[in-house]
Amino acid sequence: MDRRIINLYDEYTHKPLTRQEFLHRLSLLTGSTAA
Repeated sequence: MDRRIINLYDEYTHKPLTRQEFLHRLSLLTGSTAA
């Protein structure tokens, strides 16, 4: 798994990151709008 995705998930679980922002940034990392 890409380290950037792991870092993003860590930020989502430990910092005030909204689910919407998490999914948006995840879709940018994965290149998918289905995320």
